[in-house]
Amino acid sequence: MTDTKVNIPTEPVNTPDNQLQDLFQDLMEHAKIEYEKNDFAAAILFLDQVIASNPDSADAFNNRGLVKTAMENYPEAIDDLTKAITLAPEFYIAFLNRGIVYFNSGDYQKAIDDFSKVVGFNPENTLAYSYLGISYGNIGNFEASIKNLDKTIELEPEFATHYFNRAYYNDLTGKKQEALIDYNEVIRLDNSNADAHLNRGLIYQFWDRYQEAITDYTTAIELRPEF
Repeated sequence: MTDTKVNIPTEPVNTPDNQLQDLFQDLMEHAKIEYEKNDFAAAILFLDQVIASNPDSADAFNNRGLVKTAMENYPEAIDDLTKAITLAPEFYIAFLNRGIVYFNSGDYQKAIDDFSKVVGFNPENTLAYSYLGISYGNIGNFEASIKNLDKTIELEPEFATHYFNRAYYNDLTGKKQEALIDYNEVIRLDNSNADAHLNRGLIYQFWDRYQEAITDYTTAIELRPEF
């Protein structure tokens, strides 16, 4: 999978009175700094101050939900992100963040619902398509999975992880030739990907192409000796 970290926005969707704007922005910036330092408790303290003074700040609820996600406090993260969406129904970043929480919680259908909202608002959001592909795969809808992973590759054709994910589901559904093509692309883009060498080796072995399988297995072991 690809990196799932989402940047905390610092511009509020719903702004408070002008005379308090500088204070809110300062608190939001402090929260962002603490978040990036992994001091999540301090980040929440700053965001609590923003929300106490401006309970209509969708951005603050989104940010606090993101911090709680990092703390793996998923129920409260969902509450905050849902509040952000209620305050700003077209705030697609909050849908994206909530979808990630649902995904991490194993609630793939709700994740799909949120990621679908994201691509409705932002049709070029590769991260949402990537999560959609894996979420559909996790509920057994492999056709939808591959369709969404096709989109990730269309948007980011030089990103090896997208090809790896599609290869996995192609292989899982018996489309070994398509999987091989994707694993070849992964290795072209990232020759240090031990998993791609291993999985390609398995396809070669399935086809009785033993020398090619041995070559890939050997490379995989060199890259990751614990295999």
